Amino acid sequence: MFRFAPPLIAALLMFTSATAMAREKTDVIHLANGDRVTGEILELRYGQLSLKTDSLGTVSIDWLDIAKIESPHNFLVESNAGDSHSGVITAAQDAGHILISGGSGNVDLPVTEVAMITQLEAGFFERLSGSVSLGFNETKSSGVSSLSFAFDTEYRSERNLASLDGNFNSTDTSDEGTFNQYSLSLSNQFLRPGELFWLAMATFESNEQQGIDGRLLRGAARGKYWVRKADAEFATFAGLGLTQEWAVAGGDNQQSVEGVLGAQWKIFRFRDPKTSLTSRLVLLPGLTETGRYRSNATVSLDHEIVKDFYIDLSFNGSYDTDPPDTAADSVDYSVTTSLSYKF
Repeated sequence: MFRFAPPLIAALLMFTSATAMAREKTDVIHLANGDRVTGEILELRYGQLSLKTDSLGTVSIDWLDIAKIESPHNFLVESNAGDSHSGVITAAQDAGHILISGGSGNVDLPVTEVAMITQLEAGFFERLSGSVSLGFNETKSSGVSSLSFAFDTEYRSERNLASLDGNFNSTDTSDEGTFNQYSLSLSNQFLRPGELFWLAMATFESNEQQGIDGRLLRGAARGKYWVRKADAEFATFAGLGLTQEWAVAGGDNQQSVEGVLGAQWKIFRFRDPKTSLTSRLVLLPGLTETGRYRSNATVSLDHEIVKDFYIDLSFNGSYDTDPPDTAADSVDYSVTTSLSYKF
């Protein structure tokens, strides 16, 4: 019997049970071919403008197909150079440009220089985006079956980018029984000019295969986006973390200070079917435990099959030179295929 981790389910319910009232759909989008669409601009991310309409539902418009935008509402507009501007978006004099009118005056930007647009008048839950995935694999000949569940949520404001992610993986083998692994991560990027950010993070994980009944990491880091365009992002960060470990029976509980070195890379293809590749690598060299090194790596490939539903192929791997249980494995990894829904 697979055992789901209660923290993951509780977090999922918290972020998916609430609804919010949408504002009036008075934003006007002028397309390069002369068409005009009216609705509510939700956001611009990864080259796609999400627009909620009365007759068509929520539609995605390729950003480079837009000639002008008119809206009486306030937005945060971020450029490829990392500059941020807030205010209402009005029709610029030249096609292929947008005009942001705010407290610091008017800013005229070519659409090719715009990386992201976020509502400033939206409520908390309207600013949430994320996905939920569920997968099951079974190999009859080897007697191995696995169940995976994962979710991620993201909240964007003018100066913060917060995320809550969780995953659960249970593998059952006829020879060795059932092994469970789960993690829950909370982080917040305090965004600064010039694509810099401060990162605060907390992660709790359990991995029976590596002898970890529980591991709590609290840390802070300084980071930078080296690439932040409509179709790609690349960021690195470095800092310190305090780790508390609770080992399975026979292991040693311990507390340590570790370095935190990380990189994350995302690339996107927007034409139907939509496809994205997300990867993250975190290295954790021991500072108080000299000679111990840990690392975590994730790679996820999403391919849209129907609107908002995706096939997800994911790799999760971890390495520990000195697990607290000497009989535990130093390397653990999983490859899962799942069906995911993005909201």
